[in-house]
Amino acid sequence: MSLTSFTKDTSYTNLTSITSYTKGVPPVKIMELAKYDLTPQEQLAVSLYLKCMNKSQAARDSGYASTHVFNKPPVKAAIAEQLSIRAERLRVGGDWVLGELRRVYDRCMQTEKVLDKDGMPTGEIRFDAKNALQALNLIGKHCDVRAFQETRQASDDDLIARLQRGRERARLSEPATEPPDFR
Repeated sequence: MSLTSFTKDTSYTNLTSITSYTKGVPPVKIMELAKYDLTPQEQLAVSLYLKCMNKSQAARDSGYASTHVFNKPPVKAAIAEQLSIRAERLRVGGDWVLGELRRVYDRCMQTEKVLDKDGMPTGEIRFDAKNALQALNLIGKHCDVRAFQETRQASDDDLIARLQRGRERARLSEPATEPPDFR
C-alpha cells in the first residue's frame, strides 16, 4: 500500500493494513489507539510519533502536510497516555532522570592528569566542562533552581513608601499654575 493511496482514501479502516505500512511500529500500538475515536490516519500519525518523537516527521510520514493533527484533543490524549504507559513500563521518572544527570555531571567533573609523550604528568588536569555545565543546566531547569535570576522582594510598607515618594516628585515637578476657570 502506498502512502498516496492511503491519503486519498480517508474512509479506509482496515487497521492491519495500516500496521503493515508503519515499518516496525508494533500492531498493539495501533489497536490500543482505537479507544480514542481517531481516524486511521490519526492513529498512524500517533504511532509514528511515538516511534520517532518528531512531530514533523510523523505528520509527513502519515500523509499530513503539517503538524496540525497533533493539536487535536483526542490525539493529544492518546499521545499523553501512551507516553505515560511507556514511562511506567521503563520505570523512568523525574527522580531517575535527575539521578542520571547527576552521574553525568560527576563523570564530567572527574579530573584526569595530562601526560606528556613520555607518560610523565605535566601538572595539568583535564575535565569535560562543556557537558558538566549542560548537565547542571538541565538539572537546574528540572528543579527550577533559578540560580542566576535576581529576586527582589519588597514588603507592602516599602511599596507604599515608594509610591508616596513618586507622587511627591510628580507633584513637585508640575508647574505652579492656577487651574483654568471655565465659568
